[in-house]
Amino acid sequence: MNLRFWGGWFLAIACVCIFLTMGCEKGSLGAKYATVSGRVVNKDNVAMGIPNVTVRLVSKETISGGGDLEQGYNFRSTVTDADGYFLFEKVQPDNVLFEFTASGYKKLIFPSTDDETQEDGSTSESLDIESVTISNGAFVEVGNVLMEKISVSVPEQINIKFEFIDSATKKKVDDNAFFAVSFDGVTYTKRAQAWRESGQDIVGASSIAVTYRDVSEPVIYNPASLTVSGISDQYLTVEAQPVTYNLTFQFLHLPQYLVSSEKYAPILTFLVEDTSTTPPQNISITEVTDFNQLATLNVPAMRNPQQIRIRMHGYEDEVIDLTSALTRGEKGSYRVDIDFQKDDLCKGDTPVLLENVESIIGMQDNVITTNVAMNLTGLNVNDRVQVYINAPYEELSWTTSTSGNIGLVPANRTLTARFNKTPSYFDLYYTVVVTPNDGSSSYSISNKDAEPIGYPDFGNGTSITVDCTLTTSSGGESGGGL
Repeated sequence: MNLRFWGGWFLAIACVCIFLTMGCEKGSLGAKYATVSGRVVNKDNVAMGIPNVTVRLVSKETISGGGDLEQGYNFRSTVTDADGYFLFEKVQPDNVLFEFTASGYKKLIFPSTDDETQEDGSTSESLDIESVTISNGAFVEVGNVLMEKISVSVPEQINIKFEFIDSATKKKVDDNAFFAVSFDGVTYTKRAQAWRESGQDIVGASSIAVTYRDVSEPVIYNPASLTVSGISDQYLTVEAQPVTYNLTFQFLHLPQYLVSSEKYAPILTFLVEDTSTTPPQNISITEVTDFNQLATLNVPAMRNPQQIRIRMHGYEDEVIDLTSALTRGEKGSYRVDIDFQKDDLCKGDTPVLLENVESIIGMQDNVITTNVAMNLTGLNVNDRVQVYINAPYEELSWTTSTSGNIGLVPANRTLTARFNKTPSYFDLYYTVVVTPNDGSSSYSISNKDAEPIGYPDFGNGTSITVDCTLTTSSGGESGGGL
């Protein structure tokens, strides 16, 4: 099967897939990604899939002005699996070309507008079309792509291109970042965009030792080495590892009511975010449960602005802006204190700059509070009552009281203690001290030795009932529930 025949079949399949998907797109809002798949096989043995074939999908031209197509910015690369299959997901509607390259096989470009002599001596046959149209939301099944095996010979000159990907964000490295690439000791320095689009012509060899390093200011990526085959043009996707620094957190003055929680043990989460996108992209997620130990984050250096979001139950988020506080591109260690009894006047999505707070993050003003009403039953009229809980609150008020911290049981024999602005996420332990009006001895009701009452983020109007009936077995009995 020659390329002209295969190309016509490919286009027919693509058009059928596009036609079948057109009806699904009516009424949709905005462009939908398409999916392209296929298999690369040996022309002389179509049952044999070819692994490690580099498959490129690239925009033919920029399209604008209506229809399914948006501006085309597709520039994608993948390699076939062990059975020769390849897959492109989230492809923008576009007019595209495909290029297939593999060691020991003739390079294949589809479609090609004229007879094109390849650098290895092979020829792509001409077709009457210039590109393949990928429609809105289509699933394009290419089918079998036939590649012709060639004898292993070393050409006088080959071209090698690089697509540098940031391994932390999985995005293309900035176009203006400079990379020095050495081929068997000969070094060429170009911007990332030039390595992607034009590459470098070099003298062929059976294998080529390649070393690349970032020479931009500041340096963001670590150098790395690889070996590539030198028998055909190469388009290599390389994940560049960012330079990293350590950010160490120490926790100060963690509230006792959180430390002693059993049902709702505190969990703090660090989210490292790339804020160049909306919404921000999560680069890493780290959970902390042991607040007696230092927590260390390995943060990648980035040219994009980034931040660390601190998230914890019962607290509004705290966001740390890393853009100006840390020296990007330089390895190093930094320490930040998180103080749960300090206010830094920042919470929610408002970022705090480390240099403004001298690397001390205050969490006191991030506490989410709620109002809790404790209804005390089983009492006698004019009994005096005091209530203690294991968490702070701003104000305690009573249905009737003799003073600010002593309640007086009214005629209906139910006394309510209201705790205003208490933290919203902890295990509640209480002690109720009752002084009877008949002059008998005081007694207490407590749940310290029983199951705590847990209430994560209740909200105003939460009501807890505690039965204060005196029993003879233990001098008091706790009761109640939510």
